[in-house]
Amino acid sequence: MAIASAAGVGGPNHEGVRGLFEDTLSSFTGDVTSVSDVFELLRPDTPELPRYLLTLQAAADLAQSRGAGRPLQLCDLGGYFGVITAAISRLGYEAQLVDSYGPLLEQGQHSDLRAWWNANGVRVHDVDLQSPSLRLPFEDDSFDLITLLAVIEHFHNTPRLALQEIRRILRPDGLVIVDTPNAGALGLRVGFLLHGEGLWTPAADLYRSEVPFQGHTRCYSRRELISVLEWSGLQPVEVVMLDLDGARRSPTLRARVLYDFVYPVLRRRFRDLRGYVWIAARPNAD
Repeated sequence: MAIASAAGVGGPNHEGVRGLFEDTLSSFTGDVTSVSDVFELLRPDTPELPRYLLTLQAAADLAQSRGAGRPLQLCDLGGYFGVITAAISRLGYEAQLVDSYGPLLEQGQHSDLRAWWNANGVRVHDVDLQSPSLRLPFEDDSFDLITLLAVIEHFHNTPRLALQEIRRILRPDGLVIVDTPNAGALGLRVGFLLHGEGLWTPAADLYRSEVPFQGHTRCYSRRELISVLEWSGLQPVEVVMLDLDGARRSPTLRARVLYDFVYPVLRRRFRDLRGYVWIAARPNAD
């Protein structure tokens, strides 16, 4: 299993998939106006770009390794509006998008979004991934690639049910990609040390939130995420620690010294201080 840092994740090796993301996003923003990206995940300069590029590159590499033949099957769990789903579909995948959509799928609501999904070959399923009786609407061994991107940290209950379903529907030679904010990131450690907060959503945000709460309920370190995958019959084959893009706010001299000078040195030596963990895994042999 490779464990790597991703300091250059947005560099030349990813220019092809960067263009793929930008083209797909341009199509989405040009054709869909009835929904709002309240989390600001979908813009060309999004801080999320490094993890998007890792996933798109892994999907492209998998497609290339399989060569010509039957279309590869993708299942994107918790895929939001499906921009990454559609981008992967352009690599030659038949795409299934699963999330809790409710009114988005009702007749007469958001017809432009549904039309964009159809135009991009994305089939959509309204499923509560946190249901205690979760059963995804797919046969065993159905998918070559399954993605669970920035989702696991939102589960209020155990991730076991979703991960076991992933194991069930993933083909024996398939790949699953899971990424999540790193609970061991330096910023979280320092915030907790200095202020007694930083590991979880701020208490004020949780207190004022609607029900159900939509924020982060359980963050994972690299070791913890590897463990829950292995417990679910999934063997990590590549682990990447990375930071998201965007300028870090350094309002005080102490913060500027820490993040602008100390952190760059520490992250080169201690990968587990980076802000995000991205893991690709394959099913264990039965």
